[in-house]
Amino acid sequence: MTSSTDSLNIKSHMETTATPSMKVEVISPESSYTAEVTAVSARNDTGPFDVLPGHANFITEFKGLIKLKLVDHSNWEVNPPYGVLRCRNNQVTIYIPAFKSEDKSSKLPI
Repeated sequence: MTSSTDSLNIKSHMETTATPSMKVEVISPESSYTAEVTAVSARNDTGPFDVLPGHANFITEFKGLIKLKLVDHSNWEVNPPYGVLRCRNNQVTIYIPAFKSEDKSSKLPI
């Protein structure tokens, strides 16, 4: 049985525990962008996938839209035609080619 004191301690611990995050770097020939994120979403030949903090190391080609969930709960998206995503030691590096986009939200926010 849990006492009310135990419940308060659990709640207090949950409130002070930081949200897990990881560093992401998006690199293009024109610029680069670095941020702390809680998730990266993309699509490869197998289908859609998410990378979360603590994900196993891997590398993959991707096609199209990349979505970043920043630690401040905002979202950022870029839609290159293709690229390479590498996850290693809780850091995600995304290599994208130079591409033209009429959508200003696809520009790297540097």
